[in-house]
Amino acid sequence: MAKNIQCTINITEVDGKLAIFANIPDGMEDTVAGMLAKALIEQSAIIMNDVLGDNQSVERLTSQ
Repeated sequence: MAKNIQCTINITEVDGKLAIFANIPDGMEDTVAGMLAKALIEQSAIIMNDVLGDNQSVERLTSQ
């Protein structure tokens, strides 16, 4: 049976502030979907900083 893993990336801008979030289900970080979502979120910070001329880093937030 096929395993369905869904990872999402959300980009939100509110009052000029940009937030990029990836939702990777627990235990799915080492799947292809999880690794791709992680790579996209890390590269998005580089692109965002280049576009905005800023130097923000990726911060990991965990749900509780």
